[in-house]
Amino acid sequence: MELGNFVFKPKNRELAVKVISHFCNKFLGWEDCGAWAAFSPVDKDEPEGYIKMTIESESVDAERFTECCFTDEPVDAEDLTEHMFVLLDEEGFFDCPDEEDGKLYSLEDRELSEVVTALSQNSSRVISFWSTHVFLTDKDEKGNQRHRRESLINYVLNASFEDKVNKAA
Repeated sequence: MELGNFVFKPKNRELAVKVISHFCNKFLGWEDCGAWAAFSPVDKDEPEGYIKMTIESESVDAERFTECCFTDEPVDAEDLTEHMFVLLDEEGFFDCPDEEDGKLYSLEDRELSEVVTALSQNSSRVISFWSTHVFLTDKDEKGNQRHRRESLINYVLNASFEDKVNKAA
């Protein structure tokens, strides 16, 4: 059963899969609730470099499944090195001006969408479809982010018939 999805353009596919998989299993507890992430390329006629991450489950424990980290367990040296969380650090993910050394190696209250976006290329978009809406994060050439939610119904009903006919052909 599909629980959700993201489409994004990773800076490095292999490393993004490694970081996301570890984040989901260790910090979100997906292994314990019966969920996992599956990664696949997008269709050949879609923009190059994008991949689809599908959140899958055969029998998820809905009370334990989350996309937000609630543990205060610190990010340790093994997470930073073996599981490549150093990539998140390079993106400023752990920057915290209130801390003495300017860093707080914690993922508490951080969301999966934030991890996916941090691992995405600049000048790209992260999308996640949920029912009749799509959640979008645009990342500009400097890495600045803009988040929004759009109605798929509104988009489809307002697209010109000419566009629909040409796309279907």
